[in-house]
Amino acid sequence: MKRMKKVRIATPLLIMLCLWFATSGASSALLQQSTSPMKQGASQTPEKSEERYREGTQLEKVRGRFQADFDRVEFLPEKGDSTWLVLENLTLQRVEDELKEEVELGWQVDGMVTEYNGRNYLLLERAYVYTSEDR
Repeated sequence: MKRMKKVRIATPLLIMLCLWFATSGASSALLQQSTSPMKQGASQTPEKSEERYREGTQLEKVRGRFQADFDRVEFLPEKGDSTWLVLENLTLQRVEDELKEEVELGWQVDGMVTEYNGRNYLLLERAYVYTSEDR
């Protein structure tokens, strides 16, 4: 019997809370907050208009260079205006070891493009240094 009274009291309270939430404007404020763009300083979206690739796009033999930026590494292809933040894995670790030499190297990469918050990322599968003779 006591449980029945608790259920009967809890159900109307829950219904009243849902109705209040739906009519008070709190839900629309939360919805606007979740769909509004991030603050300018915390944005992960690219600042310039870049060509975006679809999730799962396979890249093969793309030439370009790597650029270390704070604690992340970007890959800048020779052709096109895209840049990809490179996801951390063992292949990137090996590339970073070469970047410590501070010599401008040309790279040829294979990998898969991913997408998050309107920005493309690159999951490296292979990365090769190429020489001018390879061009």
